[in-house]
Amino acid sequence: MEKAHWSADPTGEVRVNLACTSRYTAKLTAAILVVAGALVALTGPPASAAPTNSLQLSPPVSQVVGATGETFFDKSFKINTPSGAVALSGAADGVTPFAVDDVLELTVTRADGSSSSISHDFSDGCSGTITPLAPGDLNLLPLLGAGTDTVRVVLKDKCGSQEGNTALWLVGDLTSIGTTTRAILALGDSVAAGYGLGYAPGNFNPPAGAFPSVAYSYSADIADRLHMPYLNLAEPGACAAADDAPAPRPGSCQDPAPVSAQIDASVGSLAQLNETPALITLTVGADSIEFSECLTAYLEGKRNTAADPCSAANLTRNLTQLGSSLRGDLDKLHRLYPAVPVVVTDYYDPVPPPIKVGQPTCGIAGALLASDLYDQYLHNRVGLLARVASWGPPPTRIPPAEFVRAQNQFSAFASHITGQLDQAISLAAADGTDRLTRISFAGHDMCAGKAQAWVFGPALRAGISVHVPPGIPFGHWFFFGYDVPASPATCQFPIVDPKLPSFDVGQSTNAIRLQLSGSVNCMPHPTLAGQSAIADQIYDGLPPL
Repeated sequence: MEKAHWSADPTGEVRVNLACTSRYTAKLTAAILVVAGALVALTGPPASAAPTNSLQLSPPVSQVVGATGETFFDKSFKINTPSGAVALSGAADGVTPFAVDDVLELTVTRADGSSSSISHDFSDGCSGTITPLAPGDLNLLPLLGAGTDTVRVVLKDKCGSQEGNTALWLVGDLTSIGTTTRAILALGDSVAAGYGLGYAPGNFNPPAGAFPSVAYSYSADIADRLHMPYLNLAEPGACAAADDAPAPRPGSCQDPAPVSAQIDASVGSLAQLNETPALITLTVGADSIEFSECLTAYLEGKRNTAADPCSAANLTRNLTQLGSSLRGDLDKLHRLYPAVPVVVTDYYDPVPPPIKVGQPTCGIAGALLASDLYDQYLHNRVGLLARVASWGPPPTRIPPAEFVRAQNQFSAFASHITGQLDQAISLAAADGTDRLTRISFAGHDMCAGKAQAWVFGPALRAGISVHVPPGIPFGHWFFFGYDVPASPATCQFPIVDPKLPSFDVGQSTNAIRLQLSGSVNCMPHPTLAGQSAIADQIYDGLPPL
């Protein structure tokens, strides 16, 4: 805004006309609003009784708009108003006018849980004029009730360029009980905690016990967009409840704190911070079925064994327990925080869709083939010999179809488990009071490459040595090595990145020798780009807060 013209009409009202340009400065906005208050006071507003008490709702604010229509102030206050005789003012004196560039929204929630709201657009539809109001112009009496009221003050931009306000005070027959700030409450597992993305910046001071990388989590991203603080109580390894994952390791979900315990802890943590949740986000379930252990069991040749959490029997049992635990968590949240929206996310598919021979394979296809051959070595050695013999005489090469087969088997396995998990989460959140956000990483799976992947892939080294012809001691060995660097990125501390138990096996017939070693490299957790993508998908579906 470039020009400001002040005038008093015959009724004594003072108006400020603002012509918008990019050269308008924040300093001028503050000066205009302060002068507006002074001029209106000099014109002699109606006399008002001296206030019994006063409470500052907001100091003067003047700043450049980040995004047109954004909320730049949102805070709640608890007050007692015996008579309801209170008014908004630009100062503690109760007679100074006040203004907002552009919109004031005030909501009062009464002791009985009912609420009422009032809104005023000081820009008059972006007319170029900010018109201050005198105390008493906004009638607050119908909003207030007997006992303790919670007054929420929201200030919003509407017209772009600049945003701000005069000081805002509540004056009259009131007693301040305290202030609360609306915040994002984040609960859940390692995905919600930002696992693998490193320590937070030095200026970040997480609450005691918070996982150190929560500053990089999707909830921190959402809070930044909403201009709100956040409290992230998510922990890597957290299940929905302590008795989840009953098979094959009963008791594996007791530590770290499951979501049910995180919910209990949130009450005291929010009270200590003088915060109340405006939005609750929840990502949980993968640890309740031991999803990461399922992938590790697949690579280690333990598929469909009693030790595999994702064998048919174990998976069914774990999913059933998860559904019950998650529904219990959601019910508890609604009891503690009624009317607060709860966004539950499901899980993205971390692997690529099936491919055909001739299409590029994933960088880990060689390691997946070594793992597949190892699984066959453990369970069907005769079939393995026939399979290797079909590759042909020297100089041999492993047929491309073998890599495609190994990759597609892994993709089908991981996608099946993810689909079952997402279905259980969807059913648990299907009562209509929760918001389910379906997360998609389509085109950005662990095989998409560093520029496109939103999920960590494993760092593996594999070797496949083939003896041709099989069973002949003086035959020839052909070695095929596959060194897979961490892809798409190396996960950072704070983590304990589990190592895959190395195997190095040789057939008694000297037909094949297999080696596989490496680390999980935070597979299948989101990279920083993946956390941002989750934030995007949640933010796009949020209700007005």
